[in-house]
Amino acid sequence: MRMHCAPLHSFSGAIVGVQGILEDFTANKKAQDQLKTYYHVIEHSPVAVLISDNKGQIEYINPKYVELTGYTPDDVIGNNVSMLYARDQASAEYYQELLHEVQTGNVWRREAFNVRKNGEGYWENISVSPVLDENGQIYHFVVLKEDITKRREESEKAKYLAYHDSLTGLSNRSLFYDRLMIAVANATRYQSQMAVMFLDLDGFKEINDTYGHDTGDDVLKAVAEQLKTVMRKGDTVARMGGDEFTLIVPEFEDIRDVELVAEKILKSLRQPLTEKALLITPSIGIAFYPQHGINHESLLSHADKAMYQAKKQGKNNYQIYEPDQETTNPDRHQYNT
Repeated sequence: MRMHCAPLHSFSGAIVGVQGILEDFTANKKAQDQLKTYYHVIEHSPVAVLISDNKGQIEYINPKYVELTGYTPDDVIGNNVSMLYARDQASAEYYQELLHEVQTGNVWRREAFNVRKNGEGYWENISVSPVLDENGQIYHFVVLKEDITKRREESEKAKYLAYHDSLTGLSNRSLFYDRLMIAVANATRYQSQMAVMFLDLDGFKEINDTYGHDTGDDVLKAVAEQLKTVMRKGDTVARMGGDEFTLIVPEFEDIRDVELVAEKILKSLRQPLTEKALLITPSIGIAFYPQHGINHESLLSHADKAMYQAKKQGKNNYQIYEPDQETTNPDRHQYNT
């Protein structure tokens, strides 16, 4: 309880007694203790917290908010939250969407890209909640932010590795099949031509056996870079595994255009590709849609057979699939989608 005491005086001014007021403020004391606890929790929260009034004027930010954004209390308190979203038109539109949602009493949540005070970009998980008084009117907004940059980067990396070869960075078999089916579907729809190329490195096993797998990996990465240099932006270059690569040429005017691509590949690999000045040659098989197949399975199979025919012709050359040359290597595996 709280007690206030004062002397009681007579008319002559003498103290004749004491008068006092006793007040039970248990509820107020509990509320104060709760407020101290809540303040302590927010101050040490691992989540960035910003509190504004119902007009968006910033009243409080916790230390984690300063750490996350770089903005100090002196930078933001007393200013409108719009200052944090007015760096460009896109951010301004983003803020208007947020404002409309919370002013109707809804909680707004999103993963978004933001920029710290120093200009560094980061990904955040953000939620903005309206706080209602006893009459159901909004009188504050609470903003919670969490840095999810690392999680986003790990997610993007996992997504990338699911569709790309970890050694060369090229499309892997899964992505190749997806793009091949799309290319076939587009060629069918627009009655156009497309080509599939199957490339195998000649004598790659001997390089691995002689110089080791690290050198073999260097050769594969160098070949991948050469293929990316030769192919057009809209083409697909993939590593199927080992020393086997596949390529998709989705559009061309004349078959000769694809042959020129094969010749460029042969020429680009006629140079030392690693520090050991190793030379590598490819054998390339080519199959065309619709001449050699109308689905992705037959096109890839026929390009594979044409590649083996290039091996039979002395390697370091390309061959276009010919139905009357159905000789295949019984040791070569079949590719299934």
